[in-house]
This record gives sequence, structure tokens and C-alpha cells, in this order.
Amino acid sequence: MAEETPVTVPEFKLNTWKDVVSNRSKDESKQWFKENYPNAQNHSIWLAKYKYPDELYALLFMNENLVGGYLQEQYMDNGVRKVAYGSCYIHGPSEKAKFVLTQLWMFTTPEIPQLFLESNLYPNFEFTQLDFNDAAQQEQILDMLVKDEDDEAVAGLIGKPLSRDIYK
Repeated sequence: MAEETPVTVPEFKLNTWKDVVSNRSKDESKQWFKENYPNAQNHSIWLAKYKYPDELYALLFMNENLVGGYLQEQYMDNGVRKVAYGSCYIHGPSEKAKFVLTQLWMFTTPEIPQLFLESNLYPNFEFTQLDFNDAAQQEQILDMLVKDEDDEAVAGLIGKPLSRDIYK
């Protein structure tokens, strides 16, 4: 009786993802994520929308500084770096505001980690958990995680992406 070879399921590791997205093409990165993320145990993906778009600054660079400040606070806490990957967009215009701020966060925990909940960033955003197995949400997740600077649109975002910052 022949012995069956066990099927090897790729394991998703956040640090490996950070290396992949930093060193491979957009298409290679998306493909790697599609093959590996469905096997992630206890990970979660969250869409964060800024609660106060009417209070964003009139000039793009001022909003970029706002996002940079939020992310710098996260960089200061090494615990967050070990459990999070974020993709932050300033885009627009929308019907209500010149600029809109939307972020996508991936955590190595099924819920938002306590360290992140305690940051100054968290209360300013409305967080919604996304499901990678939902086709429409998968397109938005992949588009927000892996973008080229010259891409004209991002699935699920209003208007044109004007600025993007990555937290890894």
C-alpha cells in the first residue's frame, strides 16, 4: 500500500508578507497574498474610515503630516509593529469633503490588538472588519495592500488616491 504524501498548506506570516510586498512586483505580491492569506490563523483585516472628513486640512501636505504623525506614534511602540501592517490613503474628493482618509489594517490577532486600541489613532476612525473570502472585499483588500504610485483608482475608495503611506 502506497503511503500518501501530505498536502502542504502554505503558512501565512506577517513578516514574510512585509518582505514580499517590499521586494516583489504588484502582481507577484497580490498572487502571494491570495495563495497564503486564506490559511492565516487568527489574523484579521480591518477597514478604517476617518470619522471627521470635514475637519481635514485644506491642503494635501497638511493631511499627509496628520497621517505621518499617526503612523509615527505606532512606530514608537514596537509591540504594534510585531502585530500590524497598515496601508493608509488620502483620496477624494467626495460629496462632503475635499479629502477622505481611509486605512486598511491587518493584524496577527482575530480582533484589534489592545496596544492599537490605546493609541491616539484608534478613536478617530470607524473600524469595520473585512472578510477576505468575500469577492468584492477581496478586491478592495488586494487593491489597498498593493498599489503602484501611478494607479488611478483603488477599489472601494471614493475619488482618486492622492497619497499613500505604509505602516510595516
